[in-house]
Amino acid sequence: MKTRVMIMCLGLFLIMGTLNLEGVSQGGEKEVFVCNALVTAAPGSPATTRLTITIDGYSSDEDRQKYLEILKTDGQPGLRKALENVEVGWVVPRGQLREPVNFARSNKVEGGRIINIVKTRYLRFLEFALGTPQSRDYDITFIQLKIDENGEGEGYMFAGTRLFINDENRLVLEQRGTTPIKLSSVRLQK
Repeated sequence: MKTRVMIMCLGLFLIMGTLNLEGVSQGGEKEVFVCNALVTAAPGSPATTRLTITIDGYSSDEDRQKYLEILKTDGQPGLRKALENVEVGWVVPRGQLREPVNFARSNKVEGGRIINIVKTRYLRFLEFALGTPQSRDYDITFIQLKIDENGEGEGYMFAGTRLFINDENRLVLEQRGTTPIKLSSVRLQK
């Protein structure tokens, strides 16, 4: 079962579509966010773990445009290939190895900001060996944090997703058969 989320406006999403670019944060100081990740689709669920997200610098307008063009012309395989060579930060679940963040944008909104994060998703050996060929098409993780002016908020992580441009030239995020991971108690460490 697949869940499709259409990106319609800044409040809903994403990285590459036609976003209001006023107030986009780029570069600057390193930011570290901590939060609780509630996984409800796991066997014996729900399970909660601590997650640390470090952003060393935000992606530029030029990066956004470049990746959008790659997605339009080469699809997600081309996008993944381009993203694999870029690291703008890290995601670290408690007790696990850190994984690189490949793209991050921070957009000002009323009352705070929305941070959109894209990272390539590594297919674990058993998933790769035993999974259906389609699971290889859902190799992107998308994270969205909604942060208030005090550096606190909530968010979601969409693991196992595919990005594409639809016939209406809108960016679509399609998640393969899993529910989003709720990120609660998000806090910017100072």
